[in-house]
Formats: sequence, C-alpha cells, structure tokens
Amino acid sequence: MRRFSDEEKETIVKLRNEGKSLNQICKILNRGKSAVYYQIQKNFGRSYKLVRLDRSNGNLIGEIMGLFASDGSSVPQSNYQINFHLDANEEIYAKKFMIVLNRVFNKVPFLFRRPKNNSIVVAYHSKLIYEFIREYLDWIGKKTYTVMLRELDHSKEFLIGFLRGYFDGDGHSRKDSRTAQFITTSGSMHHQVQEILSMFSLKFFARTYHDKRKNRHATYYIYLRDMEAVKFINLIQPRNSKRVKPWACSIAWSSKLKA
Repeated sequence: MRRFSDEEKETIVKLRNEGKSLNQICKILNRGKSAVYYQIQKNFGRSYKLVRLDRSNGNLIGEIMGLFASDGSSVPQSNYQINFHLDANEEIYAKKFMIVLNRVFNKVPFLFRRPKNNSIVVAYHSKLIYEFIREYLDWIGKKTYTVMLRELDHSKEFLIGFLRGYFDGDGHSRKDSRTAQFITTSGSMHHQVQEILSMFSLKFFARTYHDKRKNRHATYYIYLRDMEAVKFINLIQPRNSKRVKPWACSIAWSSKLKA
C-alpha cells in the first residue's frame, strides 16, 4: 500500500477540520478507508465509540438472543457485521429494540432501509458482539434451519426475554381469536421453545408441515390458545405492537416493561 505523502497528510487534517466525513475524504484522495482512518485517528483520536458488554441484565440479553435467533444474520468475513432484519413497517419496534441493544452493548447500532426488499436492518460491526452471540446460540451451515440455544440452563429472566425476542421476530397473534403462535424452520429451536414454554407451565399445541415440493424444509408451528395465549403475552410482554391484540391486554402490563 502506497504511503501518504506529507501533502496528503496535511490535506486530511485540513479536510477533517472543515468537517468532511471519512467517506468524503476517501473520495477526494481516492484512498481506502482504513488508511485514511488511521491518519484521522492519529491526529484527532478515536472517532467512534467502542462496544462495552453489560452482562447484568439477563432479560435483555435473552431478548437480543431471541430476536437474533429468529431474524438475525452475521457476516464474520465482512468486518463481523451483525444484522437484525425487520419488515419496513416495523420501524417503531426497531427503534425500541435499538434502545435494548444500546443498554447491553453501550453503543447505538445503525439502522438502514432496503426499499427493494421492503425491509429495514438494525446492525453493528463488532467481533465482540459476534462472539457474544455465539456464546449463547449455535448453528451449523444455514442458520435459519439449525439455530438453537447452546443450553437451556438459564435464569427465568433470560428465558422470558428470549421468548419475547423470538416472538417479536417470528411470532404471530390472531385478531379474531385468542391465539399466539411461533413459526420456525429449525427443528432444534422448535423443541427448545416447547421446553421453555413447559417450564412456565404454559399449555400449547405443536405441529409440523412438510412441503412436498422438492428441496423444501419443514416448517414447525407452536400454538397457544385462549387463556394460555393471554397468559403467554402477559408473561413475555412483547415490544413489537404487531404481536399484541386487544384480547391480550386483559391485564395491563405495557407500562411495566422498561427498556
């Protein structure tokens, strides 16, 4: 890599003092981000906040793991990018969840929209967060079909948070009947969710749908009905308003949930 000349170094300082961003300076000098950032850091100090893990709140950690298990992805080879994928109409929920992430990681994630996919993504670039997630979750190959908790020996607070995050991501509640359901394509997660629900003495029904088309994976469903669905919603207190219907609010709980 070609070294910066003294003139280029002076230009970086000048442009930075003028308020130019890293991307703008790279474009002006036609140089890579890492090299330019090194010069900026050398002259102005670190310009971004480092992630710091707060392991004190098991409920929020469980929630993060639940949403990542349902709607998350990681790209270790791309600067350890961690993504939480949500529908475009879930931006209010996304911003609530960003507060949760900031509480645990002491750094605000970034949010970007994907109009072509009708989706939004909440994301970090962090090896520390990637390794933290892998402490709790395991998968082999494609995460969607194999993701599971490494163990179920967690506190009740963690497991409640996990159910909340997973339901906020891959759950559904019907408008016309007291029914809440989980949908997953991971057989391991299907069994684990049933075990967790049983720990809280919740009654449910489970079924598996096998698509007869070639190269299709099974889809697993878990249903909670009537008062079991009401008890479930009041136990996990979803953040995603799409998951809560009027029948679920027979007990006022929304004010109890603290971000």
